[in-house]
Amino acid sequence: MKKIFLLKILDLFAFLFNGTDMDYRKVRLLLQLKFNLDRRRTPLGFRNVQLKPGKDHNLFIYSILFYGLMGLLFLGFIAIISFKSPLLGNITFFTILMVFISYAVIIEFSQDMFDLSDREILLPKPVTYKEINMARNLHIIIYMLEIAFAFSLPTLVFWGIRFGILTSVISVFSIVFCLFFMFFCSALFYGILLKNFSGEKLKDIINLIQIVSVIAVFIGYQVFVQTSFLWFEKIDVSGISNFIYLFPPTWFAMPGFIVAQNSVNVLSYLSCILGIGLALIGYALYVSRMAPSFEKNLYKLNLIDTSKSKKRSSIAMKFTNLFRSNISQAFYKFSVIMLSRERKIKHSIYPILAMGLIFPFIMIYRFMADADVIISETKYFYFIYYTMMMMLPLSIYLNYSEYHRAAWIYRFLPVKSPGIIIKCGQVAMFFKYQIVLLAVTSICYLWVWKFTIIEHIIVIIINILILQLIYQTFVGSKLPFSEELKTGQNTAFKQGSYLLTVFVFTPLLAGMHFASTFFNHGIFIYIFLQICGFWLLFRNHYNVAWKDL
Repeated sequence: MKKIFLLKILDLFAFLFNGTDMDYRKVRLLLQLKFNLDRRRTPLGFRNVQLKPGKDHNLFIYSILFYGLMGLLFLGFIAIISFKSPLLGNITFFTILMVFISYAVIIEFSQDMFDLSDREILLPKPVTYKEINMARNLHIIIYMLEIAFAFSLPTLVFWGIRFGILTSVISVFSIVFCLFFMFFCSALFYGILLKNFSGEKLKDIINLIQIVSVIAVFIGYQVFVQTSFLWFEKIDVSGISNFIYLFPPTWFAMPGFIVAQNSVNVLSYLSCILGIGLALIGYALYVSRMAPSFEKNLYKLNLIDTSKSKKRSSIAMKFTNLFRSNISQAFYKFSVIMLSRERKIKHSIYPILAMGLIFPFIMIYRFMADADVIISETKYFYFIYYTMMMMLPLSIYLNYSEYHRAAWIYRFLPVKSPGIIIKCGQVAMFFKYQIVLLAVTSICYLWVWKFTIIEHIIVIIINILILQLIYQTFVGSKLPFSEELKTGQNTAFKQGSYLLTVFVFTPLLAGMHFASTFFNHGIFIYIFLQICGFWLLFRNHYNVAWKDL
């Protein structure tokens, strides 16, 4: 077994289970079972990794490599601060580490925290809630340790060279205590959610937290890259306020700093004691008091909320009357409801939306930093085409669903052509998600350019709609919600149809847009030609027969 070495290390600490009401042998056996099942689990962050069939893949290796690469990228930033102030360097490292570990707990291990797959099999056996929960905890903590040390290794090597090996060794123990503290905090947070919510509402909240964390990390990284160099120039380490000792990263940074600088400070020692004490007491409190109730409350995941509550209809539902026939309206409403309920689809779509919304504004911010540039006199609004690049692949996710096995019913519906189903689905995707990119980006650009580029925004929007039809033509016609979202099969950005649309047709239409500005009223003539072209493409695009699918 690949994890046999870790289990042997765990055996060395078996004595800690003496005097408790848990049987170490059962905990070890449950943990061994979880390690075996890991090879079947795909980390949420790596669902789009292309795999070769017929091989046993350990996708967690991709997570380790990802966090190791992140640690290497942040090493320069941490090293510069460490040269100026070892204290701030340590605090910065533990701050970034805690952010990434929090991200890993939310993205990678939320499904493990709420795993119900083994309860029906294990609970009838002579095991207790505590033993099941302890095996789950150890399983998560071991992987958190692997991720944390993959991220920390470059910095630990640097500290060993700069401040001595003892500093790195002490920092290793600080990282371990930091992880126990973070596990306690995350378990406490999830325990509160589990106590106050149940069923679909609980799943929606967890899903929302995961999506927000992905978007926050992406935005934070982009902002960090754009502003870090300016911050390096302005950083002042001459006077550090004692207020900094109130933050958790400081508690775990202090041991390494004390060894590196031979610093004797009452606040420093109190910070060390506070961090280590909270980590040990918090985890012990969780194991003894919180874990049993947490494990018992997991049944609430499967509860169905039968209370009637009025929910606001989706904004996308307001566009139902665009369709004249009742059957088209029915398919449109069905598609909007499905897109609202598909959690896996949201995991794929929301990060793309975030990238499409943020990147053009980051590019504008970079150019606005130049005092000599008058933004309203530039052509930087062409960056809105990047939003189009993010918008195109969203339509691919219309084809996938958690309920894809029910797609057989399409064949028994009283419709002569599947084109009406495909058209309603794609229009629903547009008004549910894609229009968010267009509306928010367009309004913000109009505000920045003081509404002097209205005709250009109209051209860009029509171009995006035309490119959407071109892209869907290359992809081919598929029934909405009829395929399973499998690993390596939904990477829309790697498809040849996407690359062809982005690198051939997008420059072509953008070039025509730019060329039309050289003629009097040329842009308005171009808008007229665009509308005619879009109408012809839209009318012919959905002439699909059942045999063509």
